[in-house]
Amino acid sequence: AFDDVGMAYSHLPAIERVRPSYLKVSQHFGSGFEADPTRTKLVRSILSLARDFDAELILEGIETKATADAAQEMGIPLGQGFYYATPGSAEAALRFAREHRRS
Repeated sequence: AFDDVGMAYSHLPAIERVRPSYLKVSQHFGSGFEADPTRTKLVRSILSLARDFDAELILEGIETKATADAAQEMGIPLGQGFYYATPGSAEAALRFAREHRRS
């Protein structure tokens, strides 16, 4: 996975060479993106890039239902943020993962 995609142009050549399975959009762009037309365009562009390279997109910074809904409507398959869970212990993370595993 490449983390914080969108924060540096240096990712672009590396994406071409490495072909990561996941691209994680920086929290800077993800948090409340639905309320900002410019950030919405950037997230949509990064989603297109991920699809073009057969990578899944992970949107960081999902803190509200509105952001989660907008991401889902845009077709973003994975998200990370306080809306889903707050930081916790490793045991709590494993329990959460088991309870929310995709079928």
